[in-house]
Amino acid sequence: MIVTVVVVVVVVVVVVVVVVVVVVVVEVVVEVVVVAVIVIVVVFVLVAVVVVVVGLIVIVVVVIVVVAVVVIAVVGFFSCLCNNRNLDSTCSGPAVAAPTRTKQSALTFLPLAFRCKK
Repeated sequence: MIVTVVVVVVVVVVVVVVVVVVVVVVEVVVEVVVVAVIVIVVVFVLVAVVVVVVGLIVIVVVVIVVVAVVVIAVVGFFSCLCNNRNLDSTCSGPAVAAPTRTKQSALTFLPLAFRCKK
């Protein structure tokens, strides 16, 4: 009878210890997994934000460069027309962008662009 009680008490103690250990281990694993998932999500969000910001900066720079090139080309073309008084070969192609081929630089001509008579 005493042996049976001792065995039952030992089995109950072992089961309680095993259950407590399993619960503690499961809680630790769940906390680690939750923290890992949060870290992964935060890293992905930060990477996405950086990619979007860099992409927007690149797009803005490209737009600024394209607009500047177009403005300089158009102003240079009209400057060439105004300075030469006719449409000839000096007003086409890369020569327009070269200030040495025109009497005025495209940038200095900008204020006069709308007052030029052919």
